[in-house]
Amino acid sequence: ITPNNQSNMKKLTVHRELEFSYASCYAKNGTPIANSPTSIGFTNPLSDKVDEITTLVKEYIEKNGYDFEKVRDYTYSLWPDELEGNVRDNRKTILDFMEIGADGYSGAKAVVRKRIKDVFDQFPPTRQEYCFKKITIYRKGEKLDDEFYLLISPMIVWTERVYEKSLFYNRYEGCMIRFDSYEEWDNSNTLLYDPVQITLPAKYRDLQVIHLCRSIFVSDGLKKKLWSEVCQTYEIDRATGYEFGYELLFDE
Repeated sequence: ITPNNQSNMKKLTVHRELEFSYASCYAKNGTPIANSPTSIGFTNPLSDKVDEITTLVKEYIEKNGYDFEKVRDYTYSLWPDELEGNVRDNRKTILDFMEIGADGYSGAKAVVRKRIKDVFDQFPPTRQEYCFKKITIYRKGEKLDDEFYLLISPMIVWTERVYEKSLFYNRYEGCMIRFDSYEEWDNSNTLLYDPVQITLPAKYRDLQVIHLCRSIFVSDGLKKKLWSEVCQTYEIDRATGYEFGYELLFDE
């Protein structure tokens, strides 16, 4: 840690009364919940296309500012209909919900079986903040027979978070902290701070799917439906593709 970073940390308000075991954020019945590994990778030349989409979306936001609906429409317009991917790890089973190695700005978040898409389809979003595109998946050169879909959901960028109402765990000092603004967080050594509770503006409350950089959240009703219908697979594999490591809240 550089002296400058230490100086930045001293400027932060440390809420020691909120201190608690960080491991509890990741535990279920005493056992840490494992997130799904990056199990699927795009085949070439699609992987190059993803890099292009990422760059174009970043440039669009830098030029036009961040408006969720406009970024959503622009992101979707860049995606081709013919998609292929490869299983990257050595799992014995293919999960129902698998993360995919793609930058958050591209919107590509996960590959799901049809059974997952069917659950999503029972909860039509009030605003179409996500979409599914069919994707062919290969494992060791062989095409998998199951029907898979790529879940695409535009990322809600860092600047949209309500930092004064969010909580982060400071791994250096071993306590919880809040930031007064995005600028304060951005000027700190961000690698030291793990999110524990993220608050977003109220305008995002009605979204069924919320994509925050490396994490994806679903509405309570959708999450309960997913667990009730496919919980056996989730329990056996101990990996869901969802990151339950921190809580998502909304501003008033």
